[in-house]
Amino acid sequence: MNLLEAFKIAFQNLRHRGLRSWLTLIGIFAGIAAIVALISLGQGLQSAIADQFSSFGVNTITIQGAGSSFGPPGTNAVGEINDHDVRLVEQLPSIEFAIPRYIKGVEVDYRDEVKNFFAASLPPGEDGMRVYNLVNLHIDQGRFIQEGDDSKVTIGPSVTFNNDLAPQVGDKIKINGKTFSVAGITKKKGNPLFDSSIIMTQKSMEDLLGLDQKYSFMIASVQPGEDVDQAKLEVERALRRDRGQKIGEEDFEISSPQDALNSLNDILIVVQVLLVGIAFISLVVGSIGILNTMYTAVLERRMEIGIMKAIGAKNSDVLAIFLIESGLLGLTGGLLGLFLGATISKGVEIAAYAAFGESILKTVFPGWLILGSVFFAFALGALAGTLPARQASKLQPVDALRK
Repeated sequence: MNLLEAFKIAFQNLRHRGLRSWLTLIGIFAGIAAIVALISLGQGLQSAIADQFSSFGVNTITIQGAGSSFGPPGTNAVGEINDHDVRLVEQLPSIEFAIPRYIKGVEVDYRDEVKNFFAASLPPGEDGMRVYNLVNLHIDQGRFIQEGDDSKVTIGPSVTFNNDLAPQVGDKIKINGKTFSVAGITKKKGNPLFDSSIIMTQKSMEDLLGLDQKYSFMIASVQPGEDVDQAKLEVERALRRDRGQKIGEEDFEISSPQDALNSLNDILIVVQVLLVGIAFISLVVGSIGILNTMYTAVLERRMEIGIMKAIGAKNSDVLAIFLIESGLLGLTGGLLGLFLGATISKGVEIAAYAAFGESILKTVFPGWLILGSVFFAFALGALAGTLPARQASKLQPVDALRK
């Protein structure tokens, strides 16, 4: 008996036990569906997070005062960043330029409705355009403010009030009691830090809030070709030496988008492993179902096995038929699970698009996930059927034909 004949016999046997076969598949395709959906969504979430962090500039580092902050950088910092620090960092060989910025909470009044938002400063001169480029901001309506627009602001698309009432280009808003004109509205990025912020000139922000060049943070752009981690160490050593501080006693923090991205990716991987581990329970249940089904098939088909052996079938032929049969059960469950998992994850992607108005979460189906899930399902089915298949192959014709 060749392999093709074994496949034909195994397939016919499964068709004859149609309902039982379908019931056996439930555990397998439920587990595969859960694994495919979770991994594809996890991969998509990692991709979305990477896209968001790339908007901060992958070749930049952020320096701010030390302290636990639950808002944007520097909103609850202990140490200070001043012009002296900016000049010190800019002189380092690995740094191309450094830009100090303010981010402060402000009270915004629009048509007698008051809400709190974050205001971010636009540095004067060339640094202003550098900020727009670094954070990859684009204008949707109107224009970006520039140096000298001290009575104007550019707002994010999520600067809205009750019933989604939003200021339009040319409208007047009051910020901490002072009137400003909306010069432009930025395109939605899907990042609340940008979408809900108000951009003001550095001068108008200092005048409005009484700031004295004690900045919230500074962004330092690393020279092209320089290693970001090495640049961080260089900045850290320079600031520590300038402030006379020892290692572990710094009143400042240095981070990069890649640091935060790595931390989030580590968390996502742990969560995915836990969820996939839970999904494996369904696969265990499914494999037990296949094991039970194949043992039952051996008992029901003793006479058939006896006849096959009586006319010359070898032990290896019987073993191959039962292994292929159990493997096909797993394979069918894997294919159904793959389709169901892809459908679920795509449904989540569509729901996210409907809720947030843009594709902030895209499912990802890498080739290894598709091929791996199908192969794993087949292998799991074949493995579950190994013991029943061995039992069937060891039956003696006389014993198998005895009623």
